[in-house]
Order: sequence, then structure tokens, then C-alpha cells
Amino acid sequence: MTDLDLSPLEKDLATEMFNLGMNRAAYALSQLTSQTVEIDIPEINVSNFETVANRFPHGDVCVVLQPIEGALSGTALLIFGDDDSFRIVEQMLGTDFSRETLREMGEDALKEVGNILLNACVGSMANWLSVMFEVGLPEFVEGAISTFFARMGYADTAVALDIKIALRLPRHESQGSLSFVLGPVALRQFKDLMAAKLADIGVQADVAEGA
Repeated sequence: MTDLDLSPLEKDLATEMFNLGMNRAAYALSQLTSQTVEIDIPEINVSNFETVANRFPHGDVCVVLQPIEGALSGTALLIFGDDDSFRIVEQMLGTDFSRETLREMGEDALKEVGNILLNACVGSMANWLSVMFEVGLPEFVEGAISTFFARMGYADTAVALDIKIALRLPRHESQGSLSFVLGPVALRQFKDLMAAKLADIGVQADVAEGA
């Protein structure tokens, strides 16, 4: 494990923190769509871009991204494969539209989903870590995952706090990634904030890890 990886205690804290955000997002999406939406987080890791890209072996993806500034700076990404993105839009808007019409309306629908999920997670992180963030407007990008990160101008040294998500609608489950793209400095700042939170609740990560 490198010094940029999350320790088991940090993973536990991050999972609990982001799960609260996902619960709020699921409730908001349920209200928006008038149907039950459930969102789970099966895994959180610090990953490079190749690892994130390998999660989408079929290539084309739809991405909603929002810049984050404040206690640490980076970019929040919500990534779904092309087919999963279409199914989410279909479930949100209904099946009374043609596939072509759904695709035309899909960008706005996915931006709304991304805005809800990303803001819920950033808000939960801000509350838990007692810091402030400013989140920019959502943007929508689609295309080959293999070229996405290079096209967006991310440096090779950047890493992603990669949060696997399972979004379940009544007739479909989508597997996606909510990734916070951070440089090494920002990631260390995040880990410092996590260590401070653990200390606040009476846990010292280095002591507990070595016990």
C-alpha cells in the first residue's frame, strides 16, 4: 500500500460518509421520478485512470463532470457506460418516447442525475469533514473512455478517489463510477482531513492499523 492509498479505517469512514450522500441522492431521485431508486457503494479505492477505464470494457461512456474548489480542488465525475446511461434515461422519462427522442433528451436528464449525485456526495463530505466546497455547473461529455482523461487534460500524476456505485431502478440496475479526480497534493489533503475526523471520534489510524 502506498501513502496515497486509503487504509481500511479510511475506507470505512469514506464509505459511511459517501453512503449518507447516496441515501440523500436516492431519495431526491425517487421524488423526481416517482419511483423507488436505490444506490449502493460496493467499493471505494484510490485508482489511476487506466483502472477506472478498465471498469468500462465496452468503450463508450457518458460522463457528467463538475469542478470542485475549496478545502481541496479537483473534478467530480459520474461515469456510466453508454447502454446503462440510456436505460437510466428511459426509466426516468418513460417509454412513451422513441429511442432517438430519448437520446436527444438524455443529456439534460443525465446532467440532472449527475448534479444530484455529485452535490449530495460533496455536501456529505463537507458536513463530515467540517470544510467548505464550491461546486461548478455540470457538464456532459460522451465518447470513448480510453481517450476521455487525455482529452480533458488531466495530468498523468492525477489519481481518482474511485467510488463504485450500483444504481437500481425498478426494472434496471446500472453499474457506474463516481470519481473525484485529484492531484497527489489534494489527495494528501483529503487524507489529512480524514485523519482529523478519525481523531475527533477518538480513533488514531496508525495505532489502530498496527494493533
